[in-house]
Amino acid sequence: SDPSSSLSIGIDFESRDFATHAPTGVSVSNCNAQLEISELEVTEDGLGVVSFAINTLEEVVKNIIEGELNELACDKVSESVLEEEGSSNGEGSNNNGALVDLMNTLSEKVDKYLNL
Repeated sequence: SDPSSSLSIGIDFESRDFATHAPTGVSVSNCNAQLEISELEVTEDGLGVVSFAINTLEEVVKNIIEGELNELACDKVSESVLEEEGSSNGEGSNNNGALVDLMNTLSEKVDKYLNL
């Protein structure tokens, strides 16, 4: 059977008061990556020792790689969507993720019409 991969991420929006203010922040509440490798193919290394060892331990090697990929996937999705803490490109600008930038723009546009 073909393996099935999935990624789910929970995002919390933050506001002083959702009734009167647009969200100004976001955070990741959970991330669950289930990436599955269907087949691991190793090309010959001359003597065939490495490919024999990996093919013999294919399930163990696949599980190790999948675990690392799952962790990396959640890290990268969080970075690309949300603010990267303490990051700067050295020119004084921040490296916010797309969702953080959207929240900031929305807040700026909406807040100027509120008389609070």
